[in-house]
Amino acid sequence: MIYPFFISRERVLQSQIRSGYSKEKQMQKFAFDISKKGMAPISHYQVGAAFLGESGNIYLGVNLEFAGVPLSQTIHAEQFGIINALNHGEKKLLFLAVTAPPCGCCRQWISEIGKDSSRLKVLISNGKAVQFSRLFPYSFKFSLQGESTVFFSSLQNFDRKASDKLLPARLRNKDLWLAALRGVKASYSPYSKSPSGLALMTKDRKVYVGSYIENSAFNPSLSPLHTALISLVCDGQPFGSIKKARLLEKNGAAISQEETIKELLKKIAPQVSFQKASIL
Repeated sequence: MIYPFFISRERVLQSQIRSGYSKEKQMQKFAFDISKKGMAPISHYQVGAAFLGESGNIYLGVNLEFAGVPLSQTIHAEQFGIINALNHGEKKLLFLAVTAPPCGCCRQWISEIGKDSSRLKVLISNGKAVQFSRLFPYSFKFSLQGESTVFFSSLQNFDRKASDKLLPARLRNKDLWLAALRGVKASYSPYSKSPSGLALMTKDRKVYVGSYIENSAFNPSLSPLHTALISLVCDGQPFGSIKKARLLEKNGAAISQEETIKELLKKIAPQVSFQKASIL
């Protein structure tokens, strides 16, 4: 059975009762089954991840590779699952089951999801669950004013009271730009101070919002297109369904997502109508 990417607490309990599985074995099965949805045209190696949240809900993730673009564009299953959890408003992750050992990049990513991420239990394939601190005892920490940050704390570097007044008056289709603005406000960019948001509209007029999520090691950061694509895949939409993409970035920011986003869109959705605007 192939599961959806979000499994509610109620369904988790029902599944456990029906199967008689332990929590660990149940999470293992979720991770293995979802791995079949991994998109791996380059490595041909599908990975699945299952996160258990404090809420009791389970959030699944798979690896996404994109043929014809640099490997740095790849989304790892653990990153997918974490963004999936954030998109559902989860506040804390307690357990991770994954079909392959998390790479160093993902271990760095996991280290920044919460102040107590070291306590996360990790189950790799058919092994035994271990505390995350055993897998990654020395994570890189980039301190800001003497404090380490975590993106599950919803720390923002953008005025969260921002409204549609921030949008340039010349912009048309304000609803789509407002969706991109929501992505800007949900960005986590404490290092570059360069929040950005992206709104994707599909041919059936569904809208998917992405936010820029940084990592203290910089390179493992995810662009707003990556996080929007995670929502798109969770909803069962193909990349070819994307019709419009609207990117909002902070004026004068240290970095821009525009060129890398256009590069990836050109490969996966060449028909897309792309526009960018800047806000103060």
